[in-house]
Amino acid sequence: MPARPRLTRRASLQCGLLGPALALLAYAPATMAAERDVQIRSIDFDNGLIELFNFGATDVDLTGWRFCTHDFNQQRRYTAAGGFNAVTIEAGTSVFVHFNNDAPANSDAIDRSTLGGSFATPLDTDAYGLQIFFPASNGSVSFGNSTLIADHLQWNINGSGVGTAEARTNQAVSESLWTAIGDFIATEVDSARIDLTDLSGDEAGGPSEYAVTAADLYDEAVDGDASDDPAAPTALPIEFGSNTVSGEVNLSNDTANGDRDFFTLTVPAGAALTGVDLLGWDTTNPGFIAVNAGATGFIPGPGTDANFLAGVLVDDTTVGDNLIDNFQNDAVTQNSLATDRLGPGDYTFVVQQTTDILQPYALDFVLAETGRLVQIRSIDFTNGIIELFNFGTLDEDLTGWRFCSHDFDQQRRYTGATGLDGITIEAGTSLLIHFNNDAPVSPDAVNRSDLGGSFAVPLDTDAYGLQLFFPAANGSVSFGNSDLIADHLQWNIDGQGAGTTESRTAQAVGEGLWTATGDFIATEAASTTITLQDATGGQAHGPASYLVTTPAPQCVGDVNGDGFTNLADFTILAGNFGSTGLPFGNEESRGLGDLDDDGSVNLADFTILATDFGCTP
Repeated sequence: MPARPRLTRRASLQCGLLGPALALLAYAPATMAAERDVQIRSIDFDNGLIELFNFGATDVDLTGWRFCTHDFNQQRRYTAAGGFNAVTIEAGTSVFVHFNNDAPANSDAIDRSTLGGSFATPLDTDAYGLQIFFPASNGSVSFGNSTLIADHLQWNINGSGVGTAEARTNQAVSESLWTAIGDFIATEVDSARIDLTDLSGDEAGGPSEYAVTAADLYDEAVDGDASDDPAAPTALPIEFGSNTVSGEVNLSNDTANGDRDFFTLTVPAGAALTGVDLLGWDTTNPGFIAVNAGATGFIPGPGTDANFLAGVLVDDTTVGDNLIDNFQNDAVTQNSLATDRLGPGDYTFVVQQTTDILQPYALDFVLAETGRLVQIRSIDFTNGIIELFNFGTLDEDLTGWRFCSHDFDQQRRYTGATGLDGITIEAGTSLLIHFNNDAPVSPDAVNRSDLGGSFAVPLDTDAYGLQLFFPAANGSVSFGNSDLIADHLQWNIDGQGAGTTESRTAQAVGEGLWTATGDFIATEAASTTITLQDATGGQAHGPASYLVTTPAPQCVGDVNGDGFTNLADFTILAGNFGSTGLPFGNEESRGLGDLDDDGSVNLADFTILATDFGCTP
């Protein structure tokens, strides 16, 4: 940012009556709008890198900026006051701090030793807290001044706070830069890096804003040569997130001396392989990477070409590409991939280089959770509508999805196996299930009758349990398989469990989708809606996660519609007492005193009014 004029303390004392006020301003924080645009975007444990990124629209001068670090038994280690002097981080760019003092000679890299002072060491995956401070208007940092914190994060193995790592966390929490003192990003011993996933530049941070990348899932240099046998590929036990694989291939067509690599992996139910990112390929000489369905593979050739879902050529120009996209759009095989992901099932990949080149490569298999991001967002009792919402970033095909419902004396009522076939719920949108079969003609609405099978009825405010299941890799739902539950909720009047409502609640609790078997959302007989308040797509829910809307009680003896039950209503009813043949359920009839909507004004109506007499809204 442009240099700001600063008023030194000495000069301020020469300003007469304004001196004391201006002296205080000298220690006030700089404008935070720009400074807190600079955030710690990633920690690379493998390479010893701390990345600062400027999310703002203006360049920021880092002169006077300082780190404060802590670990298990070291706290408040400060870098020097002049370490960042003359370093500017341009808008939309990064500066990398090289913890191992191996920074290249360029403007966006700086060695830890250049910063002076000290860091808590080592920079590893165990308990660690990290803050970066910007200077006040006088150009210096007071570490006790919370308003000068630009960013904060903390991590530990399994997310548990230890030792002195939290030495300044309370300051970050007070500035709404971190969720809570005890909140740690959960790392593992072999985690490779931490990356900020909220790229909006928003200041508020917490463990959910970060992704932790494991070390290489498979590295031939460490784990041994990957299989070159298509009938027995090397199995990759992929997990959600990033799964990196690195190896070498050479002379793949030489059966005696060559090498090609085969890997097999399983995409579980409720998930999708959304990325096969080519991280490394060092030569301009093209190689070949292909995928087929199943747990065994094929040696590429004219006779097996049709067996592949897709295959593409790769070289150094395709490094950085998501090969899922290339499988769709640039396949050199007979087939190309039809979708932007690989859904649940077994897949086998082959990597080959037929030229006499020892070809190193690196791939990142990115597994995304999709099923549990489709959730039951609201229940509308008044209109008989169940709303599903897709909190994910990918569209979700609901083919094979099914509901399971229960109430006081009905349990395990299942909708049909094909009821949602052909329906896709787009990312960030809703699908409305019309329980009363009054759905409009819209791709976002479906009638209960169209789902087939059955629901527990009625859909009312009394004891009710509702689960949504997605299909396994074979396309069918086994309701006893808790892994297939996408979402669960249950409610009852006054929050009390009743009857058979809890028939499958234990499964949801076991999956971390519901707090406890006996926990019910508390409704009232007159409640109109239940609405999920967690808009993050988080999976762990319970009664506290929902808002129940219940309108204020109405005065049932109100004849004249003024909201009260009083002498005016009695006078009207008395004047029409004995009337018969009135239209049923008509507002005009009610205005004459027909309070029970039976078409007459009689003793039953008088009893309603008398019981309600004196009611005020």
